[in-house]
Amino acid sequence: EYLVKTQLDANLFIKSIHYAVERQRLQLQLEKETLELQQRENQLMRIINGDPDGLIIVQVENDNVLFLNPAAEKLLGRESEQLMNKPFGFKVSMDLPMEIAVLKDTQDEKSRNIYADMRAVEIDWKGKKSWLVSLRDMTAKKQLLDAYEEERERLEVTLRSIADGVIATDEKGTVLIINWVA
Repeated sequence: EYLVKTQLDANLFIKSIHYAVERQRLQLQLEKETLELQQRENQLMRIINGDPDGLIIVQVENDNVLFLNPAAEKLLGRESEQLMNKPFGFKVSMDLPMEIAVLKDTQDEKSRNIYADMRAVEIDWKGKKSWLVSLRDMTAKKQLLDAYEEERERLEVTLRSIADGVIATDEKGTVLIINWVA
């Protein structure tokens, strides 16, 4: 703002000074609140990027990936540039958690098949109806359960092949396993 010398009066001058002071106060307040907002956004991004679960934003309208964190990149075996603005590739459902299998492009057989629990909630992402998809790596748990099942099957085959009667009980005397001879 400016004042014209020929039209200067005391009330106008005082009013202009008050206006300038108030504008400066508001400008400083805006800068302070903008800095606080940037700090909160940076903190939130550190949390999202540090989360061990994969987090992916998928647009409802076209199934395109709008955002993913580093854990999602690792879990899916692809860089964000390969996935951004491209179809997600998995059917998203908010009803129940789903188990998905991801086939990674790698020579190592042990890290090739990845299993994850997928959950989703509907959100608004930059004005677009979207899903926040969470992927939790369940590969180790699945491998452990598979190994347990294999061992159990071997035990059952062994029990069936023994010519003597075998009965296994728990500490309360409840029969857990019995072969046909017993």
